Amino acid sequence: MNIVKAKLEDFNTVKNIINTTIRTIYPHYYPVGVVEFFLSHHCDDNIRKGIETDMVLLIDVNGIIVGTGSTQENEISRVFVLPQLQGLGYGTLIMNKLESIIAKGYSEIVLDFSLPAYDLYINRGYSPIKYNKIITPNKDVLCFNIMKKAIISCIDGKINYNNRFFSSVSNTDNGEVSSATIFQYHQNKDMVWAEYNGGDILKGYLIGTSDDKSNLNFTYQHVNQKGEIRTGKCLSTPKILPNGKIRLLEQWQWTNGDNSAGSSIIEESNIII
Repeated sequence: MNIVKAKLEDFNTVKNIINTTIRTIYPHYYPVGVVEFFLSHHCDDNIRKGIETDMVLLIDVNGIIVGTGSTQENEISRVFVLPQLQGLGYGTLIMNKLESIIAKGYSEIVLDFSLPAYDLYINRGYSPIKYNKIITPNKDVLCFNIMKKAIISCIDGKINYNNRFFSSVSNTDNGEVSSATIFQYHQNKDMVWAEYNGGDILKGYLIGTSDDKSNLNFTYQHVNQKGEIRTGKCLSTPKILPNGKIRLLEQWQWTNGDNSAGSSIIEESNIII
């Protein structure tokens, strides 16, 4: 299996994949007028122009082209896999390649989602950022969102945590952070800090440093719903998930109260501001 760049002589192949997918899959999600709109949008001229000016990729499986996808600057478009071959991971493979191309020059990826691909994009860490609506010539309505995904950018090979949001996935019983607690991280060189609140926590702050493996060494303090001031220290180890988001595996200890220790997990969330 190979992923190759499309040439003009591949026009009919690209067109066939797009048209076949739209005519077969889209009627299950959209009214007739919207299906016709998609076919018109992906007309011969637009497909040909895309091959000439954009990065259009093809998935070649034993000499058979089974899917296509395009990127222009930091935008992904025209990701289609032949209907009879969907669910076999080809869409994921072409998205991986398109994202890796964009990641070389940009800090985020944008795309317009179609309903058949919505779950794929959500599972890959994309978040809706803008709602749009198009009235088709026969008055059917196409509603869709523009979606965005931040690329895990690095500084000198390290994760850049700046302006990332996290929420709690799990915590031991002696902790006070819960799924209602939201963290906003900031970074300047090796210094990392965050504000957090929600659930049992009225307001909290943490500050620390990032080492050469992007591990985070923090101290933290917050005021809880009881009006108590709690303080502690925490070591967070990052893991990049398949969807591109960051998971932090944390070992922490209170430095007041009972001085007990615990462990927790927080993951990057889809919050957009």
